[in-house]
Amino acid sequence: MLTEWGRRGDAALTRGTDAAHEAVHATVVHLRRIVGAVSVALGRVRREAQDLVWDYQDVAADLRRPSVSDEPQIERPVLRVVRTDAS
Repeated sequence: MLTEWGRRGDAALTRGTDAAHEAVHATVVHLRRIVGAVSVALGRVRREAQDLVWDYQDVAADLRRPSVSDEPQIERPVLRVVRTDAS
């Protein structure tokens, strides 16, 4: 009878260990996916921000160019472009 309890105890311990191992494995897989998604999103945000800065610099350069036409000069707003490199 003691032998039977020992086997049941071992089986229960094995099931519990397997369940804990599976839970840890599933958590790690989900965390990897989350970190990957966040990493991709941050990369896209960084590229979009750089493109936006580039576009504003291009617009600012267009506003600074003197007009070649004979029309009267219109006072244009001054744009200040601030670039920060957060690498």
